[in-house]
Amino acid sequence: MLGRLIINADLVVKTGLHIGGGSSSVEIGGIDNSVIKNHKGEPYIPGSSLKGKLRSLTELAHNKIGKNEKGENLPCNCGECFICKIYGVSASEENKSTDRLPTRIIVRDAFLKDSIAETMRRKEKDFKDLELSYTESKWENSIDRLTSKANPRLFERVPEGAIFDLEIIYTIYKEEDIENIKNLIEGFQFLEDDYLGGNGTRGYGKVKFENIRFFTKTIKDYTSKQFGDTKASVDEIDDIWIGKLKEQMIDTK
Repeated sequence: MLGRLIINADLVVKTGLHIGGGSSSVEIGGIDNSVIKNHKGEPYIPGSSLKGKLRSLTELAHNKIGKNEKGENLPCNCGECFICKIYGVSASEENKSTDRLPTRIIVRDAFLKDSIAETMRRKEKDFKDLELSYTESKWENSIDRLTSKANPRLFERVPEGAIFDLEIIYTIYKEEDIENIKNLIEGFQFLEDDYLGGNGTRGYGKVKFENIRFFTKTIKDYTSKQFGDTKASVDEIDDIWIGKLKEQMIDTK
């Protein structure tokens, strides 16, 4: 291992976000589609949800969607392309005997920023009209195409303006992993023009990455230090920046 790139960012909710958490019971008039929450009752974004969405959008963009014998879509599992190298491959029989390095990316669960969570609890500023402690409710209505019967459902959503602390760890084993950082950042851009969570085609789940910061840890010293200038935009990851990172990682291995 040459080192690690640590990416911190604010993940800002632009339209109501729904990542389902299920419920053990449904009360009359209550919410029957709740969002996932941690032990403190605060909504959060599971790392698996974010990683899966980044991967699926990247596979779609680069025509790397696989198919099984039933014609169902499957994630790429070749183990050779940059998508498999970044996001990993399954522990299938055909992959057990191959000499492949571990998954490069770790996506942490993203929790509400402390300041935002406190504002929500107090129901202040932009969150003064929240119906619940950290979330809002929204009625959705589906119509039976044959009978025209309405089927109203009450969804819980993380409101617009919520901000989550995001941390992604990208491990660098080879020089080519440094080049593939651009493909990871590309996934962020795909997601900003798509949606996270459920009901995206109905307006849910628009998010934006803000205040993106990059830090490096090399094997030589493995002490956290900021690499270059703080990056505020994904557009600043250019060839010059990649070249400097190569010098730092390869010269200090």
